[in-house]
Amino acid sequence: MGAGLAEIGIAQPRPVAALRESIIIINDLLAGKTVNRTGPLFHVTGARMVQTPPPRVPICVGTRSPQTMRLAGELADVAIVGARYMTPEMA
Repeated sequence: MGAGLAEIGIAQPRPVAALRESIIIINDLLAGKTVNRTGPLFHVTGARMVQTPPPRVPICVGTRSPQTMRLAGELADVAIVGARYMTPEMA
């Protein structure tokens, strides 16, 4: 939701907030819930899966940013870190 988008003309002023809301919405959908959510970035009304979702779908977040890594630790099942940018502090 952020890496490289500015270079191709797509503005994403709050990528971590957008990712947070997206993960929450996706998890609710995959849990079989009907989603009604009005957040700061997304508005979803009556969204649901057409078919019953499989039993638990893991959420993976790829990142090279400390803020997104913290979010992945909070909400994701797996965090994939771009090792080229890994620092001892991030680890």
